[in-house]
Amino acid sequence: MGYIYYYNLYYTTFTILGWRKILTDQKNIDVIVDAFTFITQQKKCIIYAFVIMPNHIHVVYQTLDPYTDGKVKHSFLSHTAKKLLENCGSLSPAIKEEFLVEKSNKKYQIWKSPSLSVDLISPKFVSQKINYIHDNPRRADLVLNNEDYKYCSWKSYVNGESEFEFLTLW
Repeated sequence: MGYIYYYNLYYTTFTILGWRKILTDQKNIDVIVDAFTFITQQKKCIIYAFVIMPNHIHVVYQTLDPYTDGKVKHSFLSHTAKKLLENCGSLSPAIKEEFLVEKSNKKYQIWKSPSLSVDLISPKFVSQKINYIHDNPRRADLVLNNEDYKYCSWKSYVNGESEFEFLTLW
């Protein structure tokens, strides 16, 4: 483990509105992976751990100046909401309508709001959150072993190298 400044380091959960399980479709998972890749390539943040669950995402990340936590989250949520809504509409107009929150203006919402970030201020707290993220698929009975869950940083940590372009190992 290298020397890390505990500056702008966060744990966040992004939850699909109504806990709908739309992150099981590969097109929707790709939206999340592409967005993670984009925000890290744009040097908005460093992602240290993540898991994409069927209806929510957990992530440990560090924002990079001049970006704030709010701006990074807004960029990620805004972009992914548009793409996920497009994908849901192309799959089924009925699925898209499940996210209609304001009928008069045809306003849709994909993500539950607000998505709160927790400051990670100690090595113990960082380890707890990363372990929680990595064990989430097994605890949710999605897999028997964490190694069998594809969209999680767990395997990267076990192998000692990132399996995802956007992931930096802690």
